[in-house]
Amino acid sequence: MNRLVKFWKVTTAIRYAIPTAIITWNSIELLGRWNLFEEIWIHPAKYWLEMLLVVGAFGIGIAVSILTPKDTKRSFDQEQRAG
Repeated sequence: MNRLVKFWKVTTAIRYAIPTAIITWNSIELLGRWNLFEEIWIHPAKYWLEMLLVVGAFGIGIAVSILTPKDTKRSFDQEQRAG
């Protein structure tokens, strides 16, 4: 996850994130099938607070990505390439 945060280019981040998400999701599915925990997305009304927190986290992520100026992203990318 720390490596994914360092990617500023969307295509690189997606290329890294897809296999990472698949591996993580398979682990979660196995643990859920072994009844080690109750999956909150199956009963969303019962876990309304958790669902609200997830939606809020997505909203914050979208807002940060939209509000980050392009010049900041470009200068950060140039600094990373320079060393």
